[in-house]
Amino acid sequence: MILAKALIFCMLACAVRVGGYDVNVPENVQVLSELKALASRLQVSHLVTFKPSISDQGRNELLQGALCVVYTPTNEHFGIVPIEAMYAGTPVLASASGGPLETIVDGATGYLRPSSDPKAFGDVMAMLLKDRSLGRTLGQAAHAHVKAKFGMRHFEDQMHAAVTEAHASYSKKSLRLSALAALIALLAAFVMWPNR
Repeated sequence: MILAKALIFCMLACAVRVGGYDVNVPENVQVLSELKALASRLQVSHLVTFKPSISDQGRNELLQGALCVVYTPTNEHFGIVPIEAMYAGTPVLASASGGPLETIVDGATGYLRPSSDPKAFGDVMAMLLKDRSLGRTLGQAAHAHVKAKFGMRHFEDQMHAAVTEAHASYSKKSLRLSALAALIALLAAFVMWPNR
């Protein structure tokens, strides 16, 4: 399934299909074969390059040079691919479901479209091809968004807030328990006081 969840990088008029690929996973082999057959049947093989497995450096170069990253999994968990793309300054066009709903700001850092609407995906890609400055603007916003919402500083702030809240909650419970214990002790003392 890794290959099926991989990305399509749209560069100029060609697409590069990239993803983690394991020849020992039958589904990976099947999906790659189907995609190659589809490209051939649609007579676009000369426009599509399949790179089932690439180095980190190769991935980074593709991300930084891409017009956009098209991320098509539906109901995917958080997903690191859109975050990596946006950090590289590349807008993401993704299915409007799952993790991308949390990570992509539609119209600001990329676009979210229904996975059942290939025309909507095509319209966005055509728009980005026609207006390169839009892609650059989205990419800059995407990079800033990832740094602000998913960077280490944000993580540290969120962690600090969570620990502070947990500590405050524990402290309040401790105070309530201490007050309750004191009240019980007073009641016990009152009940047992010999000269009431």
